[in-house]
Amino acid sequence: MVVALLSVAVAVQRQVKEQAWRAWPDCPTHPRGLHAEEVENRAVWFCRAAGGHVVAPIGGLEPAS
Repeated sequence: MVVALLSVAVAVQRQVKEQAWRAWPDCPTHPRGLHAEEVENRAVWFCRAAGGHVVAPIGGLEPAS
């Protein structure tokens, strides 16, 4: 299941990048795009800034305001 979620997330990110010419999703704390990664056997959105941190599980990001 984790591998499937990561594959879909990466595919969606590529599509957004090709269509909108921007990174998506963005870290709410740092002005950087997030990465779909596996952390502790969970598919998460991960920010690599400031030593790295998990932002949310894939599928669990808050809508942009």
